[in-house]
Amino acid sequence: MKWVKTLSEPEIGVLVQSLQAVVVKRPYIIFLSGTLGAGKTAFIRHWLMALGVHEHVASPTYSIVQTYTIVDDTLHHFDCYRLSGAEMLYDMGVEDYLSDNMLVEWAENGMDSLVKPDLTIDIAFSSDDDRFRVYTITSYTSDITLN
Repeated sequence: MKWVKTLSEPEIGVLVQSLQAVVVKRPYIIFLSGTLGAGKTAFIRHWLMALGVHEHVASPTYSIVQTYTIVDDTLHHFDCYRLSGAEMLYDMGVEDYLSDNMLVEWAENGMDSLVKPDLTIDIAFSSDDDRFRVYTITSYTSDITLN
């Protein structure tokens, strides 16, 4: 199932709340794709804020993964931009993360060969106005129904 929305940055919070209401399967895996600067990390920041994380959220480009503990749940934010394949993920012990929730930027650089997502979110600049982004959200599981 696919869902397409065009939103400005302030509207991302509403999209996040809508998605969090339907992503009830645990653990979940969400891949985010888009060009540099499209808003992948901004989306993840909104996702974490909606879960109650109020610390600074930055893309873990150099560390590759940042882990957040939310009440009794764990979420790993991966940024695979610098990776050249799954071998680098194996070297860092990615198996230890696979039983928890994951938000993955640049999954096509290795993570997509290790796990399949429940949801993908492609973020693109709007051709009409660069203050807006086009979010193409695809669900790969019957556990997540997009309306």
